[in-house]
Amino acid sequence: MVDMTAVVRVRGLEKRFGSFRALDGLDLEVDRGEVHGFLGPNGAGKSTTIRVLLGLYRPTGGSVSLFGRRPWEDPAGLHRRLAYVPGDVHLWPSLTGGQAIDLLIRLRGGDVAGSDRERLIEAFEFDPSKRIRTLSKGNRQKVALIAAFALPVELYILDEPTSGLDPLMARRFQAEVARVAREGASVLLSSHILAEVEELADRLSIIRQGRRMETGTLAELRHLTRSAYEIPEILDAGARARLEAIAHDVVEWEGADTLRGRARCHRRGAGPARRGGHRGARRAAAVAGGALPAPLRRCARRRRASRVTGAVLLTRAALRRDRGRLLVWAIGLLAFAAVCSGHVTSGFDEEALRAASLRAAIDTPALLVGRGLPMGTSHGAFLFYTYGVLLANAFALFAVLFTIRHGRAEEEDGSRELLRAAAIGRLAALAAALAAGAAGVLLLAVAMAAGLVLGGAEPGGALRAGMVCGLVGAVFLPLGALAGQIAPTARVAAALAFAAIIGLFAVRVVADLQAEVDPDTLIGAPAASAWLSPFSLAGLADPFGALAPGPLAVLVAASSAGAAVALAVELRREFGGSLLRPRRGPTHAPAGLRGPLRIGLRLQRSALLAMAAAGAVVGVFVALMAGSAIDAERAPGLETAIRDVVGGGGPLYDLLLGYVMVLVGECAAVAGVLALLHARREEVVGNAELVRGAAVGPVRWLVSALLAGVLAILLSLASSALGSAAVYVLQGRSGGAVAEVLGATAAQLPAALLFLGIIALVFAALPRFTGGIAWAVLALGVVLAELGGRLGLPAWVLSLSPFLHSPLVTMPDPRWSGAVWMTGAALAAAAGAVAIHRRRDLDP
Repeated sequence: MVDMTAVVRVRGLEKRFGSFRALDGLDLEVDRGEVHGFLGPNGAGKSTTIRVLLGLYRPTGGSVSLFGRRPWEDPAGLHRRLAYVPGDVHLWPSLTGGQAIDLLIRLRGGDVAGSDRERLIEAFEFDPSKRIRTLSKGNRQKVALIAAFALPVELYILDEPTSGLDPLMARRFQAEVARVAREGASVLLSSHILAEVEELADRLSIIRQGRRMETGTLAELRHLTRSAYEIPEILDAGARARLEAIAHDVVEWEGADTLRGRARCHRRGAGPARRGGHRGARRAAAVAGGALPAPLRRCARRRRASRVTGAVLLTRAALRRDRGRLLVWAIGLLAFAAVCSGHVTSGFDEEALRAASLRAAIDTPALLVGRGLPMGTSHGAFLFYTYGVLLANAFALFAVLFTIRHGRAEEEDGSRELLRAAAIGRLAALAAALAAGAAGVLLLAVAMAAGLVLGGAEPGGALRAGMVCGLVGAVFLPLGALAGQIAPTARVAAALAFAAIIGLFAVRVVADLQAEVDPDTLIGAPAASAWLSPFSLAGLADPFGALAPGPLAVLVAASSAGAAVALAVELRREFGGSLLRPRRGPTHAPAGLRGPLRIGLRLQRSALLAMAAAGAVVGVFVALMAGSAIDAERAPGLETAIRDVVGGGGPLYDLLLGYVMVLVGECAAVAGVLALLHARREEVVGNAELVRGAAVGPVRWLVSALLAGVLAILLSLASSALGSAAVYVLQGRSGGAVAEVLGATAAQLPAALLFLGIIALVFAALPRFTGGIAWAVLALGVVLAELGGRLGLPAWVLSLSPFLHSPLVTMPDPRWSGAVWMTGAALAAAAGAVAIHRRRDLDP
């Protein structure tokens, strides 16, 4: 018969993670209306037990019931009847404390207006207008505690709830636990501190190595916490009676009494000497003479520390910590450079083909957007004109991400604070980040040169090209550091750095469009604005020709000046400080901020806006390229040149529109994948545990992430369609042409949805590999779509890219079979992901 008074009932619970047994036959029972202490050392299995109770982990063996029901089968329904506070509270940095409290209350199905929110905020002396990113650990703990106690529930599950709280706030917490206990609620209080539980618990369960060792009331378990004392006196009957009233197991031993109990009964100077007394005597002898021991005297004679003391050690540590990432970047860049070089070697092996392609670009400015300034018709010059800008952009992205990761991001996660507390100089951490970044850039330069040579480029020119792109990366290393000093968070710093990259790229585009190109030599004369962009300077250096020293000198000067400015700012900046001060926000969340979907969209709004802007830019580029095909139909020479660039047969407009529309699909797929990767990040940082601890089940959590991905895809496609339509309208194109480009944009939806479904399946089945597999699958689809045809790959290989199955609606008889099967496959993958995710543990 099931005990109806038991709110929590666990029998023989087992939980394994691979070969590791976290819980080994655990028994636990919490009765209705009692405060049950759950004690054990770190790593005993307390948090694992709680996650099984919440339905976040699936039990390997045994039985678990919560309110008489199995938590794994219906977690969301059970969570409406309980409140949960994790031991390490992770929240959303961009929200205020008040908004986070409101959201947690609503996730449990409560009404903020009818809650004890305001009383608890005052009791815990909490400022709800501060952003989460600015809160200390104790204040983040207050957010979870206020949200938990704001609504009356039947069960409170508290995992190390006073972690980070000062003694006064710990007493306030104890008062709240006593209040809810008087009101009839049950409390499971997990801790490894006996004193914390003594004040509140009715019963205790002690767990060790996944097993319950003891259970009972405090009086029943008091004999477990005992120590032995010697009383060096003969006690009379009265003294012995008084001693037995406060102690256990008083026995006689060789004329003295031995006390086992909680009392302290030792007399100063009496009894045997304490262990370690000889060490104390040795310390006293060392101090008595007033002289430093020899090792300390040697340390004192060392030279004075400088502002960069320890930079070498930190540089080595940074390179060691990032060696895996550096290897991935190097291999990826080597492969990309080899593909680019091989494409030019195989597709433009004759100078006449290269000259025709350059003339097409001159007559069609839209073709210059993704390329550089023409510097001649040689193989190397054409190779760097075609792909040099893309390679330089890769170096810029690596540089800013590296310095932000080893700067502002380390300050956010606390690792930089530990470094600054060590014996290192004030500038050592930043100097190490710049030095390690420079070493990484050098590695990428060598990898890029090797890839170009493998693809058929001339070795000397390839080495010079790698050096030029490496200097571009060196310019962006201090820029990433400056972004981290300006912005209050790593996320904002990355946004500033990416904005700088886009801005300097736009300067290059304008400069290339303003340049004058000699129609005979096909060598461009740079505009004055070209000297303002590192990407333009990379092309002006002409690494496959007569290497120009002027652009190289400007790149070196810009890198040195940027590093000097970053070091100067670091010297005056407080630890954790930023030029952009965090601003206070509203103390209440908007009424519409409820549920995992809306909070996901709220947290990703910056990324969604960025992807919408990127989609609009791609849409404008698509319209310009497709419009050039309409103009080229009246110029046979230009039409031939464009066909040489794009490749393939059929109507030129259809050919070129299909060629550039792949970019729209790629942009939409990236938007969807980023939205889904955000859900994985929420699991890793712990936010998902807090949300899933409310009335949100695993199915609702994943479906919300999938819907966010679908909305991101639709937003990207819509912005692309608006950008293309705007250009066509401004160019005076017909309504039919506008409708065609809009239809071609919508036709990219099935391919983007298929990528979303595939990554969702990976997220559900292999969560720890989601990021790597997601970008690998997406990169494969992009490379096959962009370069597969030019490289002459077999048709079955090209068919692996979903982008190449999108229907081209401008054709008289478009093939819709690809759209149909991709949509069906996307829905099947999403359904499979939901089914798998429903049965897997929360895997941080």
